[in-house]
Amino acid sequence: AEHARLEAEWAKQEAERARQEAERARQEAERMEALEAEKERLHAALEAREQETNRREMQQTLLEALIARFPQAPLALIQDLWRVTRPAQLRTLFVAVVKASDLAEFERILKQTVAE
Repeated sequence: AEHARLEAEWAKQEAERARQEAERARQEAERMEALEAEKERLHAALEAREQETNRREMQQTLLEALIARFPQAPLALIQDLWRVTRPAQLRTLFVAVVKASDLAEFERILKQTVAE
């Protein structure tokens, strides 16, 4: 009878250890999932910041090219360029600032590009 009681106690302790181990594994899996989610969030935030930086650099380069090419460009036109945010539009306008025969042609291209 004592042997059976000891075996039952041992089995009970083993079951408790298994339960604790399963709980630790569950908690670790939750921690890993939370860390992965945070990693993805940070990666997305970094990517968004890089895109914003690139966009601002493209805008700045476009504005510098515009002012170098057409120093008489009105302030309102320069302000309009700051509102252009899509990279494809910025590239189109950069080519236009180089190719336009005069400021009026660039302004026409700007209006067309922004309307798209």
